Amino acid sequence: MNLMELSFLGEYTWNDKDLEKEAIKANLNKKPSPAWFPDKNAFFQIANQGHLESKIPTNKNKGGPYIMDTSSFLQICVKIVQSSKPIERINVFTHGFGTLIGFRGQILRNHIEAIGIYYDPKHNVNVPSGISVDILEKYEDTELRDPTGKLKGPFKFKDVRSHFEKNKSRLKKESFMVLYACNSALDSELLQEIANTFGLIVYGFKDLIRYDIVGEGTKIHSMTIGIGQKEQKPESFKDFHSIDHTQSDICSKKVPVIKK
Repeated sequence: MNLMELSFLGEYTWNDKDLEKEAIKANLNKKPSPAWFPDKNAFFQIANQGHLESKIPTNKNKGGPYIMDTSSFLQICVKIVQSSKPIERINVFTHGFGTLIGFRGQILRNHIEAIGIYYDPKHNVNVPSGISVDILEKYEDTELRDPTGKLKGPFKFKDVRSHFEKNKSRLKKESFMVLYACNSALDSELLQEIANTFGLIVYGFKDLIRYDIVGEGTKIHSMTIGIGQKEQKPESFKDFHSIDHTQSDICSKKVPVIKK
């Protein structure tokens, strides 16, 4: 069976390009402020080089899209439905905020601003960008329609799993998701709700996700990914697959359960 791996990237952008350059320069010179945070371009670099290093199809070498921006959890649901092949692994590169995992926002001076709800002009509706337990359990939109026509409204996250099961989901028993977001395992209930929503195993990290950059001046030449503070855990990798998400000391694993 020809299984597939997909990577989704949170749509975070720098509010000020001059600030971004200033932050890159500070980071390269080991200065704490202004802090540099990864944006969607950094997420793409890590995802793309990981696909290439592990010889997994990327957008360029296999026609894609295998790596794509996503501004909401809903878009991940839709892309799974649209998939032409069974999906083995889903990687999500974005920012985590404890009880919220965000998919859209701005990077400001020394902090990140997540956007919880945003207006989607294509569907003419307000869509939740970030996900929390409350959003997964209660969000409902009576107007929202998926352009593929495969997710029928009213849309509720809690109905996604039953939709996949009824329509021969592209997610198989061995499928799993890895959330490359800071402290994505901090809210155990949220991690469990994500597993329940998709009906697959989900891994979340117990520590921060670190992006180490190498460059000169205000230019980034290369980037690697690691876990935790660099002083305590200096190791980082060009290929994100080298981080063993099955290690219980760095990740939490949630298996989907059926609520009665």
